[in-house]
Formats: sequence, C-alpha cells, structure tokens
Amino acid sequence: MTRPTNNATPVPDTVAISSLAIAAGAMGHSLAVCFRDYPAPLLCALWKRLTAAFDAEQIYHVRTPKDVRDFTPEVRVVIVHAARLLTQVNWTLQFGRRESTESVPAVLTTFASENIDDDPGATLVLQGDPTEINRIQGWLLSVSERRVERQDENWPAGSCMDPQLDSVLREQLESSCSGDVLLRHYLVLRGLVAGACARRTTFTDGRSADSTSIELEDYNLVRRLLQSRIVSPGQEVCDPLAIVMVDRANVYLEVKHDPHATNRNPFYSDSVTVISRRTPRELITRREIADLGNPRSRTVRRLVEHLHGQADGYRAIQRMGYCRHAPTRNEWRTSGAEVVLPQLITWSPKQVRTHFDRLHSAKLVSAEREHDNGPWRYVLPEELSTAVSPFHDLPNVTDLQSVELAPDAGAGTPR
Repeated sequence: MTRPTNNATPVPDTVAISSLAIAAGAMGHSLAVCFRDYPAPLLCALWKRLTAAFDAEQIYHVRTPKDVRDFTPEVRVVIVHAARLLTQVNWTLQFGRRESTESVPAVLTTFASENIDDDPGATLVLQGDPTEINRIQGWLLSVSERRVERQDENWPAGSCMDPQLDSVLREQLESSCSGDVLLRHYLVLRGLVAGACARRTTFTDGRSADSTSIELEDYNLVRRLLQSRIVSPGQEVCDPLAIVMVDRANVYLEVKHDPHATNRNPFYSDSVTVISRRTPRELITRREIADLGNPRSRTVRRLVEHLHGQADGYRAIQRMGYCRHAPTRNEWRTSGAEVVLPQLITWSPKQVRTHFDRLHSAKLVSAEREHDNGPWRYVLPEELSTAVSPFHDLPNVTDLQSVELAPDAGAGTPR
C-alpha cells in the first residue's frame, strides 16, 4: 500500500476509494471494486500504483476457471479479468475465511455481475467520466516517481465499529435502499470505514495496535467518497451514464420532431413526417447518439444554439447532463453554448453500445408521446430513471455528534 503524500495534486476519488478497499481487506472485510469505462492504459497504471508496495505473490490474477481456487493467506489483491469469473471469485473469498481477524483480498475488476443478485460479495461499481479520468492522469504523473513506502505490515489486526454508530448507519441505509441490496451496501460502507480507520491509525497517528476503534473522521471521509458522482446506484443495469444518454436524446428528439418549428429547426428533414411509422428503436440512430456524446460535434453545438433562441430553452438545457452542475439561468442567458459545451458529460461510440444499446436489449426503454401530435421521447421505468446512490442520505458528522461512542469501542474482535 502506498503511503499518502503531501502532494499538491489532490487524490482523485477513484484512488481514495480503491485504497480504502484494499486496506479494508487487511481488516477482514473483502470488497470488490468494479471500474466501468476507465481506459485500459490508465487502469493498468493505476492498479500498478495501488499495488506497488506488495510482493509479486500478493497479487493474484484470475483469467481462467482453474485460477478460481482457495487463495493463499498472503494474497492481498485479486484482479479478475473475465466477467463470468467474478461471482465465483467472490463466493470463494466469502467462504474462504476461517477467522474474523484474518485478512482477505480486495478484488479489482472491470466487470460487474450481469445479475447483481447472483454476486455474494460486497461490490461497489465506479463509473469513469472524463473529469475523473483527467484527475487520475494528473495524479499518476505527479506521484509516479515518488518512493513507495511499505506501511501495511504495521496495520492494526482489527477494528471495531461502535454499536451506536453501527445502528445509526444501518437505520439510515434501510430508509434509502430496498431490502435486496441493503446488506450489500451495508457491507460496503462498513468495510470502507474500517479501511479508513486502518489508514488513519497507521499513516496519520504513526502507531499500530492489536485493535483500534473507528472514529467519526473515518466515517466522514467514507461518506464524502460514497456520495461522489462516480459511485453508481444500486441498479447496475441502468447506470448514470445511460440515464444521461436517454435524457440528452430526448432533448434532441423534442427539437428534431417539433412540428411547430420546421422552418427554424436545424435538424428538420422529410423523414420527420414519417416518424409515426417507425419502431421505437429507430427514433434515433447510433450515430446520432454518438454525436450527442461529443460536445465538440456540430450536432451538439447546433442543438444548444437552437435552444438558446427558444423561450423555453433553459428548461431543456438543464436535462443535457453535466460533469458538475447545469449553468444558472443568468449564465445561460448571457453566454449560451460557451458556458454549456465545456461542462457536458461526454461518451464514446463504444459506450453507446455498452450503455444505450444495453437498455434496448434489456427492453428497459420504450417510446411514447406526451400527446397525439407531440414529439416522441424515450421513457425509462420510474425505478431506473430516478435511481440515486443508496449513500446519498447518509448523515453528516454534525448529525452524529449526539451519538455516544462507547469508551471501550476498540476492545474485542472486529464486528
């Protein structure tokens, strides 16, 4: 494990979450982190950096079914290279533990189980986006030449979640996610908090112990990270990027097939008049979706400039999908496309196949009209279109100040 540095380059959320997941393994909590839509060269460099302090035998690669076996005690990180093997690996890890204080490997992969209910592990899916990827690149370049210091040998043997804090967090998760995913998200939260405790105790306090108690600052760090935009909601089949694709496609369709603006419509063609005879899948082409994912494309600029000239354009522009936040009404009025385009979430042609088309193949997107003569639009099931992170309502530290932590919370074995 790499020691944190006082580098001017901030640590990206992806790096912080991954580091805590690996540390959680040392505390007896096996977590799996799925990296979705991260470029392979960047991911390879990131994983090498995260595991640079480990010996070769502590990194285990799973490529074939014969690689799925009981892992030796010294293995700290398992890298899964095939989607069909992730569930098997997690079953092996969950049943392979013999003692509650025994360290277990963290799992790193680019795949999530097709049916999340078949995965017994505590799996967290991270969604890469251009902003996060740029941050990781900057971080890797700034730390690549720094000396790696071995610290994990001095980590405490276990941590204990205070019963009162544990109860509050479980109750909060129960109110924000359904029962079928409650346990999974609870295990993710508890594991990351234990990992934060391990890193604080070793790296900040400069000490180690047989057991140590989790503190509110450990929880506060994890809460911030789990509320990051890169953390996907529980419904893995419909991730946030797919939802943005559908929303932006609907804005485009509203403009393209608006029967009242044919003379001013930058996308109008004779094909619009036969739209009623098309199947829902033909409402928009894959090429159009790909163009909509490129803010530098002529399609996106023409769309935004057209909306800037419409009285209700601001309502539509808010549904375009932004890396940080949509422009304010005043920014939109004065700057138009110049304030919108740099902030738009981007996607590649490959991601159109793996996200938007995935909705079609799963029959989770349908087409309808708001009224008989209105434009067609794509519609998602309500539970998917309103999907939010199950961690978005976690209480902040101020809310937890009234929780009385047991003075001997660090005693005993890990929970």
